[in-house]
Amino acid sequence: YGTSQSRSQMSADLFLGIDVGTAGARSGVFTDRGECVGHGEASFDRQPTADAIWDAVCASARLAIDKCRERGTVRALAIDAACSLVCTDERGTAIRSVLPWWSHVAADDAATLTRLAADHPLLAHQGGELHPELNMCKLAYLFRCERLCFDNSAHFFDLADFLAFRATDSLVRSTCALTCKWPFLNGDVQRDFLARVGLASLESCRIAGPTVPRCVGQRQGTVKQSAAEQLGVDAGTVVGVGLIDAHAGALALLLSRPVNSTVALICGTSSCLMALADSERFIDGMWGPHRDAVVPGTWLTEAGQSACGALLEHVVHSHAACESLVRQLDVDESLFDRLNRLCVEQGIHADDVHVYPDFHGNRSPLLDATMRGEIVGLQLDASIESLLKLYLATIESLCLQINHIIEHLNKHDFSIDDIVVCGSVAVNDLFCRTLSNACNVRVSRVCEQQMTLGSAIAARSAFVDAPMTDAAAMQSPVDRVFEPDQAQRAMFRRKFLVFLEMIDHQR
Repeated sequence: YGTSQSRSQMSADLFLGIDVGTAGARSGVFTDRGECVGHGEASFDRQPTADAIWDAVCASARLAIDKCRERGTVRALAIDAACSLVCTDERGTAIRSVLPWWSHVAADDAATLTRLAADHPLLAHQGGELHPELNMCKLAYLFRCERLCFDNSAHFFDLADFLAFRATDSLVRSTCALTCKWPFLNGDVQRDFLARVGLASLESCRIAGPTVPRCVGQRQGTVKQSAAEQLGVDAGTVVGVGLIDAHAGALALLLSRPVNSTVALICGTSSCLMALADSERFIDGMWGPHRDAVVPGTWLTEAGQSACGALLEHVVHSHAACESLVRQLDVDESLFDRLNRLCVEQGIHADDVHVYPDFHGNRSPLLDATMRGEIVGLQLDASIESLLKLYLATIESLCLQINHIIEHLNKHDFSIDDIVVCGSVAVNDLFCRTLSNACNVRVSRVCEQQMTLGSAIAARSAFVDAPMTDAAAMQSPVDRVFEPDQAQRAMFRRKFLVFLEMIDHQR
């Protein structure tokens, strides 16, 4: 990648993992022992073009590689991305802006598809009801509302597959994205499902590509010359099959941890909970079971919250006292660092404030995009103390909802005793401590680099052509463990009962 050093001087094998989230790309370069030796970030708008995302991917990759050129050679890369929808022409050029994962423009279509195909096996693998964030619902929206775009699209890509295509010119699709977000089951596009919902004219190759889809850890192809110059790697560098961003985090967190009893929580703008099982488990209101979607030989169940960090940001910045608190921040102190410190110093409790967190609909376990947020217990008080109470109550509500999800898992032969957590919200000690108390289980926090690490694991597997379980040495150690405080148990049980009542009242 543009260096004059000889191969003997650059002998160490390095693996590049690229993670594309809601508003930016992050890249990490890892050794085969899981050490991150280079990191880079680049941002884009929340409603970006495909080119803007690719530019951010390349910029973040170059930044990461520039920090570790003396450590070795990047032998392989893989890309994970949020499950946004990219529509392209025959040459792979996007013909509209990316339809982001968080968009609910397909809410009506999700309800219609659920009604038209209620007894199709596909729905059993999606919790019994289709959600507007699924790309199969967005296809129906495009057919109904953007027909010209639909008709002119030669390829419909999940974002990770599109970015791998940009790197390689390979149209291979990932079974991770296809199985979890598209009308794809048991290795095939479900033609009978498409016929039932009025999309019979949609050719399978426009969704699944012209070749057999491949599993995470297999080879997508190799980096073409033009992309190599943009990414900062050698032409011919191996590209591993990619995956959804949260699933990359789950791969890094769960690769060598016990199935059936561990759940991975990846919490950033939204949150995703991933649990692996050794058998099929159909659970209403949760996505899955998806075989081989993350770790070969296991069944994935996925749950989540459409707003997690986004909800905390919204609630805090909507409060009248927020602006004055921001003005008081010390240099290099974040708003949430100050909120957490004040909550501890002032002994803040939110026993009399209750928040229901579905400001952007419910993903799990209700699978109801029409649910809305609620706040009970407000007063005529615009003080910083009232902001602290509302902030704490919002954290509690997110954690109580995760407890709601875990209770559903445990009713279906899971026995969750450890939540392994990562992501931008997980660096918040107050959140992790509250999560442990609300769910009454151990919370194990690992470093924030798990999505890029998961993609790097997929890249290594593609390079060495070996099972991903051989990469267990790359898994990160636990950074900190939070154990539940039994003195808080009674209070959280009371708040959970109120949480359930708030659901009943709204439904």
